[in-house]
Amino acid sequence: MGILGRINRVVRGNLNELIDKMADPAKEVDLLIFEMREGLREAKAEVVTASAEAKQAERRVAELEKDVDLWQTRAEQA
Repeated sequence: MGILGRINRVVRGNLNELIDKMADPAKEVDLLIFEMREGLREAKAEVVTASAEAKQAERRVAELEKDVDLWQTRAEQA
């Protein structure tokens, strides 16, 4: 059984080494950083879109307030 035990240890060692190579921590960190940057880029794009929509809504409110003033004046004249 001594030889089988040694073969078993060699095979386990080789498998563990292969697994360690497959799960390279540096690659995982690089992937995580890439995903974070991608998320940040998407978030910035959403902020820009939301800001544009807010400005558009403010303009629309201003237009509607002018209409209210106009109709208020017309109602008072009538």
